[in-house]
Amino acid sequence: MQWNRIARAALASNPQSAHGTARLLALVQVAEADAYIAMADTKLAFPRWRPTTAIQQADRDNNPLTSPDASWVPFAFPTPPDPDYVSGHAVAGGAAAAVLKNFFGTDAVPFAITNNARQTRGFAGFTPAATENSVSRIYAGYHTRSSVVQGQTMGEQIGAYVFQTQLR
Repeated sequence: MQWNRIARAALASNPQSAHGTARLLALVQVAEADAYIAMADTKLAFPRWRPTTAIQQADRDNNPLTSPDASWVPFAFPTPPDPDYVSGHAVAGGAAAAVLKNFFGTDAVPFAITNNARQTRGFAGFTPAATENSVSRIYAGYHTRSSVVQGQTMGEQIGAYVFQTQLR
């Protein structure tokens, strides 16, 4: 998801001073950078199988109730070459959404963004956008639900911390 575009869309309907605008955009970037660092550290500490590995190699999971499907592939793209836990999209989206929610004092800031394919999508707030962003990784076949749920929660905590402590 394109969180700078989302921030600018929210700013369009909730104008701020030049300082406020610059601060918000910087906080979103700081929170996302911190989120990606935390994600990388977590992936190294907890190297969980991605769905592709878990499904294709289910005969190696020490569970007699699972069986492999060597032909299973994710929906759209090759599987990224790093562990499942936690989802980078979920962590970054949670962090950006938390900054935006804290900055505007509410999660209920409706906005719409247009993607590169010129499709416009509207959201009632930042958390619904972050959640849709997170869940898309499950639909793509890249992540397990626990990876995106816990990743988004981690991101929300990072974003809240960044908002409260940085660029005051």
